[in-house]
Amino acid sequence: LHVYLTKWRPAMNKRLTIYMTYNKNGIIDDYIVYMLKQLVNVSSDIIVVSNKKLKQREKEKIAFVSEYIERGNEKFDVGAYSQVIKELYDKRQIYEYDELVLINDSVFGPFFDLNDMFSAMDRRKGLDFWGITKRGRSDFDGGAGVYPEHIQSYFYAFRKSIISQDAFKEYWQQVVDEISDFRSAILNYEFKLTEHFEKLGFKWDTYCDCNDYIGNNINIVEPLRDFNGFSWNIITKDI
Repeated sequence: LHVYLTKWRPAMNKRLTIYMTYNKNGIIDDYIVYMLKQLVNVSSDIIVVSNKKLKQREKEKIAFVSEYIERGNEKFDVGAYSQVIKELYDKRQIYEYDELVLINDSVFGPFFDLNDMFSAMDRRKGLDFWGITKRGRSDFDGGAGVYPEHIQSYFYAFRKSIISQDAFKEYWQQVVDEISDFRSAILNYEFKLTEHFEKLGFKWDTYCDCNDYIGNNINIVEPLRDFNGFSWNIITKDI
């Protein structure tokens, strides 16, 4: 793994974005290029991790990012994030940033200027990490287990107050051991991350106020008035 980070741009938080993508055909779709170009406006550096080898013409589509990394699809997006974060800690580069953003390719957008969202969240002082939307307590697939309220894992933003702590570093070293298949990634990563750090005393919130929509059958268009993206799974066969 080789990570090269360009100099950050002035006049904004020093923000590192790690964008994870996987396409079984090794393609970078246009919606990903669009998202990355929008992220350039709010990121000091962007690392793209593809869990599938890309052809040269596909790599050229994202030549404007700071770094591109290829790996296998082991442990899904969790494995990709863990691998890069470990390298950043090893080189102590992670401490240079005010915020670390993790985003995967399951979200489609943005439909509005990302600066608006990041600026709004910057004004919410006292947070250690945040996301865009959350899911309420649920039994997931009708099983006996009830899983806690949590930030949905397509987008996380972690501030210096948490990424500077050993607990954050240790989490990414350990969580991959709990991932054996896609279901375990949902149950042991997405469903548990928020509660894990909350129990350690870290504060979190989401950009969208989702409380009116949790647990109800709603018109899917309504939340989008305050929502800066849209899950790619909603408009593909992967729903």
